[in-house]
Amino acid sequence: PNILAKTIMKSICQRKVGDGTRKLNYYQGFHEIAAVILSNYSDKPSIASEVLHKVANSHLQDAMEGSITKMSSFLDLALFPILLMVDYDMHSFLRDCQVGATFSLPWMLTWFSHGIYDVEVTSRLFDVFLVSHPLMPLYLSIAIISHPIHRAIIFNSEKSVGSVQSNILSTLSKIRPDWEVGHTEEHYSNRNYVVFQELIDHAIYIMECVSPRDIPSLVEKYNRFGLSDSSKKA
Repeated sequence: PNILAKTIMKSICQRKVGDGTRKLNYYQGFHEIAAVILSNYSDKPSIASEVLHKVANSHLQDAMEGSITKMSSFLDLALFPILLMVDYDMHSFLRDCQVGATFSLPWMLTWFSHGIYDVEVTSRLFDVFLVSHPLMPLYLSIAIISHPIHRAIIFNSEKSVGSVQSNILSTLSKIRPDWEVGHTEEHYSNRNYVVFQELIDHAIYIMECVSPRDIPSLVEKYNRFGLSDSSKKA
């Protein structure tokens, strides 16, 4: 715990005058990202601090501004328009149940390390996020809830915000690393787990279909046609 705390403090406080970086502010969940990075550099905490500092100034810069309001507002605007393009039925179901985009906020803030507790899996995820656009966690969130096995779990919810959100969060427990289950061509209906690589591949596919630069115009069209008002957000 002391090493983790020191790693976090060093990553936040190593701002230098004139280095072009901004002031960083700790947020709840940042320590979980730090823990995963530190686990990969357990014998070199100074490197872990440097990696964490770079991530905080790039991929996590909005969250590090001292308030998660910007990220939360962005999710409210962007998640459902993208989801509508990917999975009409899931979009309609969540809207009918008055479930908002807040379920994905912890995933975004912790890069899924709060919910997926296998360090090998989260480390692999971090590798993907580090070499991808900062919005890759958003695309992965949509890939998770639109996967056929996860859809069945979510659609089996009672039509209440609490039940649906609980089942959405439970989908993370169904994810298995591809190196654990091996290559499988078994149909979704014959298994009760989701192969990790399937989600990554689907997230990449969604990003190719709806690129980050297309999101503003997509949101504008979504709001213009009144879809954002189809139900109240939770």
